[in-house]
Amino acid sequence: MMSSRIKLAPPLSARQALYCLLAAAGVLGIGAAAASAIRLDMLWLVCSDILISFLGFVWFCRDSDAHAYPRSRWLKFCMIFMVLLAVPYYLARSRPAGAKLRAVLRFLGFLLLGLLVSAIGSVFGVLLAP
Repeated sequence: MMSSRIKLAPPLSARQALYCLLAAAGVLGIGAAAASAIRLDMLWLVCSDILISFLGFVWFCRDSDAHAYPRSRWLKFCMIFMVLLAVPYYLARSRPAGAKLRAVLRFLGFLLLGLLVSAIGSVFGVLLAP
């Protein structure tokens, strides 16, 4: 009798997780302006932090699988709670020689792009808020 195991693909690839992070930055920028208008700042902040941490962790898991880099308990913890320090460390450790600096610079560029998208979202949020 033949085994009928179904292999499920992960819900998001590393690239799709990055796209979701950018989209979330824009939506969260819009929502932050609206939340401050209706006094839900803290709730919005907590929810947005959880979403960003989750999407960042999904990217980390998919990327570390793609580069066959072992995920230690401490690195996973840092990826959730100390992202700005953990991502450059991870990129510098997981990339081959000659690609380390480029990977860290791409992260910094992505970070700036995320801030820009969030700022644009905040402007739209202010314009749309009552």
